[in-house]
Amino acid sequence: MTIFSAIEVNAQSEEAAKVVFDNIGKAFREGDATQLAVYFASSFDIILPGNEGTFSNKQAEMILKDFFNKNKPKGFVINHQGTSNDGSRYAIGTYKALAQNYRAYILLKSIGNKMLISQLQLEKD
Repeated sequence: MTIFSAIEVNAQSEEAAKVVFDNIGKAFREGDATQLAVYFASSFDIILPGNEGTFSNKQAEMILKDFFNKNKPKGFVINHQGTSNDGSRYAIGTYKALAQNYRAYILLKSIGNKMLISQLQLEKD
């Protein structure tokens, strides 16, 4: 691989991550677990107040539907994005519910040429 190709691939993955994070942010702002589930890996780690473990994407969707029903969205912002040493992408944000704010940590990994959520964590702010 030439240096140009490596830079091009990196730029494409950065752009892909930006698009995915934009769509994830929209799903959080709307409290839409189904829209969010589009970006779930087949199984991944989820950490929410009162619910923690490795779940299938369908189980995680149901868990998040319940979370959004109990914590109606008021807003969502991504405060920081970065890249880990292994090439995965992460975002740290704030999910604003009507009664409580949550710190959000979202980890994306490239799986089958798609950027998918491999870990999602929400903790009370």
